[in-house]
Amino acid sequence: MKSLLKAVAGNGGASLANLAFGLVLLKVLSVEEYGVFAFYVVLQGLGFAISNAVFGSPLLKYSDFNDESLKVFCNVNLIYTLFFALLVFLTAYFMLDDLYSASVLALTCVFSLFRWFLRLYYANFERHEPVFYCDLIYFFMVMGFALLIFAVASDNFQFACLGLLLPVFFSMFSFDLRLLRHHFDFTNLKHFDLFKRGFKSQGKHSLQGVIATEVVSSGHSYALAVFFGPAAFAPIAFLQLFFRPVGVVLTAISQIKRPVVAKKMRDKESCCTELKQGFILSSAFFLVNFIFAAIVIFYFINAFENKFKLDSGVLIFSFLLIALSSTLKVFRNSSSILLQAADQFRYLARSTLLSAVLCISLVGLMIYLKEPYLTLIPIVLADFLLYLLMRNRAKKYVN
Repeated sequence: MKSLLKAVAGNGGASLANLAFGLVLLKVLSVEEYGVFAFYVVLQGLGFAISNAVFGSPLLKYSDFNDESLKVFCNVNLIYTLFFALLVFLTAYFMLDDLYSASVLALTCVFSLFRWFLRLYYANFERHEPVFYCDLIYFFMVMGFALLIFAVASDNFQFACLGLLLPVFFSMFSFDLRLLRHHFDFTNLKHFDLFKRGFKSQGKHSLQGVIATEVVSSGHSYALAVFFGPAAFAPIAFLQLFFRPVGVVLTAISQIKRPVVAKKMRDKESCCTELKQGFILSSAFFLVNFIFAAIVIFYFINAFENKFKLDSGVLIFSFLLIALSSTLKVFRNSSSILLQAADQFRYLARSTLLSAVLCISLVGLMIYLKEPYLTLIPIVLADFLLYLLMRNRAKKYVN
């Protein structure tokens, strides 16, 4: 329970710092620049989710932190990180036409994915102390940059990009950086079959599920950015930023509980207590997060109206839809942990694919109607379908 509380505190604190940073940027940046920042956050979330699938799921099969053959995961992570950073660079350069900012965002992506991989690696082997200190360093540095930008009222997007880069870089020093060196030791590739086996048995289906889940949770983000531009995407992205801490905490709880539940299931022990702990903590965090977000939204509603040139009714309606989607994620997280621990990645992939097809079809219809905020309705419907599918399947594995 202590490690779980630390994970929630660390991840929750880091994501709340990101929220504060986002609120400050909303004040100083133009709506278009804020839309680019928000789209980078969406892309970064996709990068983390793919990393969870490709590395986190296969690592569940192994229990020795010092197993040298596992260092092949570092080599694969390096290749994946460079490809994803190139995607971020091209996207940012296309939206900004600014080589410096695009380069800094790409470099931030590199360090972010390295940091995320190290967190996954340590959490899988239940070494939670360095993960907590990583989040603590990140929290203080992001808050420091937020205060600095707020104090000097800097509207320089390039400086804001540095505020994303430096906290990620320095927070990695809480880990044993020898794991970073292993990324560049390609003699580890002789163990590539070990990664391949893990990916085939768990990672492949998990990756399919991640891509489908991304369509459900962020498909509208990509559609809005492409069809309407970053300015139209900005208000929805801003409202979603309030609930990003909930998603981060749910991921942290999954990283902590998934290996524990998997071990208990292998030993034929009851895992109900572990799942209940995770649900209670995530529900409590969501409730606090929702109350805080509601107070900020309703208190500053006129300022947000003026910033985004949107009616307050549209903003409040969008906020409530995003809150409902986040609620459904909280309720299905325990089922997701249980099904992953039970090696039900194929079922999870099929379920998320079904909900993704529903979501993307309805998002297309909403875009045709030219009302960006209506794209949130398919997200809620797809989340509800996914909740029902996961809950019904998870009942078979509760003991």
